[in-house]
Amino acid sequence: MIREVASVPENIFDLLRADFDAPYEIGSWFWVDNKFIYILHTGKRFAEKDGEHPVVTRTRYNPGRHGPNVTCYPRSASSPAGFVHEAHLSPCRIIKKGRVLLHVPVVVKSSEISAATFSCCEETNSELMSKIGITP
Repeated sequence: MIREVASVPENIFDLLRADFDAPYEIGSWFWVDNKFIYILHTGKRFAEKDGEHPVVTRTRYNPGRHGPNVTCYPRSASSPAGFVHEAHLSPCRIIKKGRVLLHVPVVVKSSEISAATFSCCEETNSELMSKIGITP
């Protein structure tokens, strides 16, 4: 007799987060495919090139309780404009100094905000968090 085995989620953290309905806080960093990042005010893609960009959440996001998009700010290692943002420590994937484009809010497809794309959380007392609107 062959017994059917329940499928295992791709990422155990997604399962745990869903079970506890734990939100991602403001200042959570994710690496998102460029095809899912759109400029809030124009609806145009943030970057036409293939690849991905880091984005930081501007609002709290609850998986399963949120709409189809999440508002974020993109980060660029090559832009001359924006808020200067230092590289993070390992294991975060933000390894180069760059700029957070606070003047270009973007929307990201909510399915792209997950444990699979999560990188780290910005320190709550950082200057970036105060720019986003969180004060220590």
